[in-house]
Amino acid sequence: MILNILKKDNLELIQIDEFYTKSELKKVNKEVKELYKFRKSSERTKSAIDDNNKALKSGTGIDVYDLYGMQANESHILRCSKKIFHHKCLEYLISNNVNYRHILHCNKDNLLLNYYTQTQEYKSHFDYSTFTIIVMLKIGNFTGGDLFFKDNDVQIDFKENRAVIFPGCAYHEAKPIYGDGIRATVAHFINHKG
Repeated sequence: MILNILKKDNLELIQIDEFYTKSELKKVNKEVKELYKFRKSSERTKSAIDDNNKALKSGTGIDVYDLYGMQANESHILRCSKKIFHHKCLEYLISNNVNYRHILHCNKDNLLLNYYTQTQEYKSHFDYSTFTIIVMLKIGNFTGGDLFFKDNDVQIDFKENRAVIFPGCAYHEAKPIYGDGIRATVAHFINHKG
């Protein structure tokens, strides 16, 4: 894991390259491809909506906990993504900003696997989470798919196996992709409720 703290104005982001080990990435990518056939429309994955009640996400997705149910431990995606709760990187995050201590006391989390194909995007929105972690994955070839935070004019370039941790209340968007590939993201929503 290669951690980088990015700060601009009132926004702090954590960028982690090589989030999954090579072995984990291989297993996660295999599962991402296998689950593609189970994807649902944005309306069926509780996507953010605009003032006209229209989904802001044109891609598809899967609620991974719902899909696996009681067999959640069989999912490489779920197991490998949970390392954020136990890994030494969490100690590093807390040493830089005490707000990340909320992750230690998380008592609710959700994981959404998103898929975006040619020109699909997720327009600017915020999440109902304390923190959101987005891990970028790639099937095939494409360009675009960057993560953009419009209020602070911060763009995180798409890179395979790059994770970004940010406050869920920050407005963010997934830029469209162009090409024959699929931009997949593991979106992990972490909440701390007292």
